[in-house]
Amino acid sequence: MDIPHITVILNWRNHKNASGCYSIHLRITINRTSKYFKIEIPKKVTPQQWSGADDAWVKNSHPFSYEINNKIQEKKMVIHDLIKRYYNLNKPLTFPVIFRQLKKRGDANSFFKYMEDYISDPPENLHENTLKKYQTCLRHLRQLRDELCFNEIDQLLVQDFYKYLQVKLKLGGPT
Repeated sequence: MDIPHITVILNWRNHKNASGCYSIHLRITINRTSKYFKIEIPKKVTPQQWSGADDAWVKNSHPFSYEINNKIQEKKMVIHDLIKRYYNLNKPLTFPVIFRQLKKRGDANSFFKYMEDYISDPPENLHENTLKKYQTCLRHLRQLRDELCFNEIDQLLVQDFYKYLQVKLKLGGPT
């Protein structure tokens, strides 16, 4: 697997404008091919406010330096988590996969959000009956828990869910 390289860039096109303030992009490089992802920030940055140093890309002289630096770090972590996941699965990571993950809104740790996204945009080879089972499972999980993060999924949760389905909902084994 070719591991993507990520760089934070100010004014990646090197255009000059009247305001002197520029957007921030992530340059993602896979196999010597680079693509850019624009990071949504509250206020653009001037070259004088730009340090480019890791974790402190925008200097404290910028009124939104803390928010911008956190947003950059957040987007980089999304990519790093994706790299880890795909590396462990020995699957190739592509630009469409990365950009789709970067554009997702909401909590990346929420299992419910993940399931909703998966159900709303399923793979082509997923049968409709399987999709209905996923929807039913999600509905029952939501009745059991208000919120569920990936790190909370363990053997105890599976046992509690199984008991909930059997005792409270009175569902049989095959169901």
